[in-house]
Amino acid sequence: MPQHEDDYDWDACSEFFFQDHDVLWLYDSKFTGVEAPSHPLNQTLGIGDAQPLAWFEDFGNVPPRDPNCGFR
Repeated sequence: MPQHEDDYDWDACSEFFFQDHDVLWLYDSKFTGVEAPSHPLNQTLGIGDAQPLAWFEDFGNVPPRDPNCGFR
């Protein structure tokens, strides 16, 4: 990416590079159960399905990665 005046604005970088910070809640015992779409907080914030079976579904707002491009 080209240099930008906000390069050292770490909060902005975090928002730009990471789509869903709410997944970090899965590591916090205060939010046990929030991964289920039926959980009230999940419904209020529109988190969606964060249960393990849904972890590898593509995001709807970006094209999926080409499965034939391989890995480095």
